[in-house]
Amino acid sequence: MECIPKGLANEITDKYNLLVGPKCNDYSFLVSKKRIIKMIKTNAECNSYSIEHPSLSMISEISEPKKRKLVKQGVKNLQDAFRWGEAHFNFDSFGEEYVRKLAARVEPEIHSNKDIADYSHIVARFDRTTAYPEKIREEMFNFVNELKKHFQSNNTPIERMGSTLYAHFNLVRIHPFYDGNGRTARILQNIILDKYNFPLPIIESGERYTYNNLIKQAVEGYYDRKSEKLMNGLSNEEKNFYTYLAGKVNSSLDKVLENLC
Repeated sequence: MECIPKGLANEITDKYNLLVGPKCNDYSFLVSKKRIIKMIKTNAECNSYSIEHPSLSMISEISEPKKRKLVKQGVKNLQDAFRWGEAHFNFDSFGEEYVRKLAARVEPEIHSNKDIADYSHIVARFDRTTAYPEKIREEMFNFVNELKKHFQSNNTPIERMGSTLYAHFNLVRIHPFYDGNGRTARILQNIILDKYNFPLPIIESGERYTYNNLIKQAVEGYYDRKSEKLMNGLSNEEKNFYTYLAGKVNSSLDKVLENLC
């Protein structure tokens, strides 16, 4: 299933191969790469919070102690979730429970059990989604099984990256939790990208409208093709969202390579 334009896919593959090629055995190269990737990771986590809370991220607002505390705690939750997710992720044992435990750490304040998130009892905010409360468990079961098939069949860098974008989009589409769905989806994507040795994409807070609009269009495209029983391939709207995210990974590859030259 092609989800990224060939030209962009080739560009990403070439840059990825530079990062994991023979030169990566050089100690100074490894140290520099680790430092840059860590910096990108921190930036990605901060922006993952601010893209959903733009008013809390504005300089004029951040001067207020209460709001500054909220931002600090929100980013810390994401960092804690990422660390937990990295430590417990396994391609073979990946399952629904892992995603729920990840979500609980993204937004611990709203879950009665701080270790595992409950599924939402309200209808998701995206129009036409079939993931009504009674459908969430079935949707999540299918999502996890399909993603595990991706893990087992991934042979190329682009296929591996494609599976991470699949995880991001479909977890947002299902919208299984009361809150924190976008952050959980981005962290899940980033954990898998990190496991595959890709630098993480950074979605700036100023891209909030573009990002959310692309998601909404992609969800519409997904259900259009489902209603028409076009089970194979992706809609153009889904491809647009995947291409947007792939472009963000490509930009992060540029940042790493530029600082290693």
